[in-house]
Amino acid sequence: GIDLPSSRQNEYSSSQKGTRDMESIRKVFEQYKGGVYALYSKALRQYPELNGKFMFQLVIEADGSITDLKLIVSELGIKELEQNILAKINSIRFGAAAVTATAVQYKFVFLPH
Repeated sequence: GIDLPSSRQNEYSSSQKGTRDMESIRKVFEQYKGGVYALYSKALRQYPELNGKFMFQLVIEADGSITDLKLIVSELGIKELEQNILAKINSIRFGAAAVTATAVQYKFVFLPH
């Protein structure tokens, strides 16, 4: 069958730097989520029906900065808001780690409270 890379491969390459684990990445996003959702809440006043998923990808460098941030899909449909959210995401710092650059896809789901 198809040989899928298993999580075991890290045992063999322990001398090489691994990638960031998704759990720690998720924690950072959770920490910064407030700022992202504040932008959404503000837009809600103007567009009460506004909701949907916002999916993006980025690369987290070893120094914790973000490169290659791209919007994959947004159901919000408001360019300016999408740009502001991306700018906010781009300012997130993940902290330096002894890892290789890690590509990540992540999504926020915006729903009116």
